[in-house]
Amino acid sequence: MAKPGALRFLLAFAALALAVAFTLLPEEIGMFTAVFAPVLILTMLSSILSGWYYAAFIGLAVPLIRFFLKGEDAFLPTVPVEMLSLAVSGIVTGVCYNVFRKAIISVLTALFAGRSAFAFGSMISYYLMHRSYTLLNFWTEAVTDILPGLLLALLGIPLLIGIFRKLGFMQLLRGEPEED
Repeated sequence: MAKPGALRFLLAFAALALAVAFTLLPEEIGMFTAVFAPVLILTMLSSILSGWYYAAFIGLAVPLIRFFLKGEDAFLPTVPVEMLSLAVSGIVTGVCYNVFRKAIISVLTALFAGRSAFAFGSMISYYLMHRSYTLLNFWTEAVTDILPGLLLALLGIPLLIGIFRKLGFMQLLRGEPEED
């Protein structure tokens, strides 16, 4: 039987690989990643299953890997803002889950923290580029553009964790009881 630490590492590596694959989709299909936020969902799910430290690494690594592999022109404002937002979302999800053991509380808190980090990072990036960052920019970029992904994360992650718990997967990975 595999050790839980090895399983957590493998799950985190699989989440990293899948997240990178989603970001490298062609532009025609790439709108899927912009709207449904699979990288955010994978980062948060990995945080609960593998640990916040793996999720922080995924959040920091995926935007950088995408930047270098796709050869995008501009580093600012996208890459640092995504790194900050994804890393904060992953860390908060894992820490809250360790404290509360409730996926819905963890995901809701992490979505708020991640979107706040997105706003903070965007304000700094826009300032460095000598552009103004308004509430409308925030609402459009951080909320409405990925609203389906935020809702999917809010509903889907707790559902998956509940299923994993019933199947005994959470017991195997984290030593959690099958039922709350």
